[in-house]
Order: sequence, then C-alpha cells, then structure tokens
Amino acid sequence: MGKKILTKCYLEVEEKAELVGKAGAANLSISDYIRRIVTGMQVPAPERANTIRDLLKVNADQARLGNLLRLALDDDGWRVETPDETLDVESLIVKIRNTQAELKSIVKDL
Repeated sequence: MGKKILTKCYLEVEEKAELVGKAGAANLSISDYIRRIVTGMQVPAPERANTIRDLLKVNADQARLGNLLRLALDDDGWRVETPDETLDVESLIVKIRNTQAELKSIVKDL
C-alpha cells in the first residue's frame, strides 16, 4: 500500500448516524467500513461478526483452560482419579488444542 490521504465527505445527520450504526454492527471503525465499501471489499454481516467474536471468546477460554491444566502437570504428568475412570490431563490438553485449531479454522472460513 502507498501513502494514505484523508478524504472528506459531507453527510446529513441521519446519514452519519446510519454510517456509525452500520460500522459498529460490522465491528469495524468508520474509516475501515468506508474503505471496504469504496474499494468493493466485503463488509462482514453483523451476525457473522457476532459469531466470529463468540468463537474467538470460546477459543480464548479454551486457551486459558489449557494453560491452567498445564500448570497442574508435574514433570511425570498428572492423573486425577474420578469415580468412573482416570482422567489424563495431558490428553485433555491435546483435545483442547485440537478444538482451538478447529475454531480458528472456522473463524478463518467465515
């Protein structure tokens, strides 16, 4: 990309309010929203932006869970006895990482 320049546009009060609302719904700044429209780039649908945000929150939660579980491990690994079976924390961390990779792939496709 080259040098950026400022371009001005005059809008009615109602038009400005609509612009702010649409940019916010797409989770974009007003500048990014206008740039996408002018250059023909896709503007994310509000539902899509909310879905992506929710998936990223789940991904962050899983990362925190994986990090907490990793802290629970000692050098030899750690097993928790449950009434039904033995829970292998290391394999749980692997499952969490795999789920995170799937979430990232879904977000990328959106």
